[in-house]
Amino acid sequence: MSIRSLPVEVPILMATDGMAAMQKIEAIGPADFERTIALVLLDLRLPKLHGLEVLARADELSLTKKTPFIVFTSSDSSAERDRAMSIGARDYLVKALGYRPLQKQIAALYERWIEPRIGGQ
Repeated sequence: MSIRSLPVEVPILMATDGMAAMQKIEAIGPADFERTIALVLLDLRLPKLHGLEVLARADELSLTKKTPFIVFTSSDSSAERDRAMSIGARDYLVKALGYRPLQKQIAALYERWIEPRIGGQ
């Protein structure tokens, strides 16, 4: 299971690097962000702008207060985890290794964070 194969139609905005993520976030703007975005899955090891910097900028815009920013990364660094949680991440998940465990992790992400926000369409 990938994010794109979730059991309901979920609009997905993707960015391949931190700068592109910030451009998309800023283009939506703080006034429309909560209404438009149900959840942000954020990797930390992004090119051009580290995920912690993306999270810090989103927090400065007060976007992390109502919209969950979930760090979903391969980094199991406790320092990065602590920093992410202190600047607005609602959860910090280390990506599972292997296809089946990752499938289960994505399904659990959907059930915990997406389904409640979209009302179980």
